[in-house]
Amino acid sequence: MKSLPILWFMTVLSLSAVAQPSSVDSLIQVLKRPLNDTSRINIRNLLINEFYQTAIKSEQEIFQISKSVNFTRGMAISLIHQGRSSAEKGDCLKALDFLLKSFSYSGYFEAQKITAVTYFEVGKVYSKFHNLLHTDEVLRNAI
Repeated sequence: MKSLPILWFMTVLSLSAVAQPSSVDSLIQVLKRPLNDTSRINIRNLLINEFYQTAIKSEQEIFQISKSVNFTRGMAISLIHQGRSSAEKGDCLKALDFLLKSFSYSGYFEAQKITAVTYFEVGKVYSKFHNLLHTDEVLRNAI
């Protein structure tokens, strides 16, 4: 059971490597050239964005596969990952949508840990909105 997050991460990485090799490879090749610091930062930000885009697409596929075999735990976890990736990209509304949807799937099984993780992730998103009062309440629920 502890290997599930590792398996999830490895799946996302392997799908990421297959999904966008040309744009990622070309950005990495550009980084090998002499560049100013601003250009290096911009290219690295593009690489990170590609990673999150690929992660979200991979998690959407994992959600669909989990749904097709009625694996509710897999659906809940994939929604959490989609929420994290969306939040890291700065799309907090989409992140909240994914995270709040995960609650509807966590009710089908003994899911205290997944529920707590979801509350924690929701709290992080709310903190990005600078709504500290609400964040404190959500984090208290997670604890």
